[in-house]
Amino acid sequence: ALKGSAGTWELLYSNTQLFRSSPFFLAGRSTCKTPEQAQQYGWFCDMHRAALAISTIGVVRQVITGEGRLVNEFEVKVGAVPFLSDFLPLAYSGGLPFTIDGAIVSTADATQTATDEWELYMDTVEIKGSNIPVLRNVLDSGNAKLKSRDLSDFLKENVESY
Repeated sequence: ALKGSAGTWELLYSNTQLFRSSPFFLAGRSTCKTPEQAQQYGWFCDMHRAALAISTIGVVRQVITGEGRLVNEFEVKVGAVPFLSDFLPLAYSGGLPFTIDGAIVSTADATQTATDEWELYMDTVEIKGSNIPVLRNVLDSGNAKLKSRDLSDFLKENVESY
């Protein structure tokens, strides 16, 4: 089971975008039932990465517990805050001269369903460890999590086609 894999592991190689190793994106991909849906999902991931082109992904870690918990952390640096002149009376060229750092953390419960298969039950997504003090306090408080499991349960109970 997971006990043999328990520990903190850094992603050394990926043949796709690094963020796709997170339980959040793995869960998204698992909903694809046809090759066409998988192709659409791949396009979505390509567009997601293109939209975040001003960011740099650093270290990607998987933390696996012997109790079946999978935590994915990937460090991100956003190099500029563009387009502020559209909203504020500021005149400048390009982005602001600082980076916003942090880690996007997603969690899931993992259950082994076969010798080489695992079922992931997505739980939360949050941003932690920002280098901006006030932002860090808000994000690290635990109140800014996307509780995807709770959202999924709500949708299952209230949306017939879900």
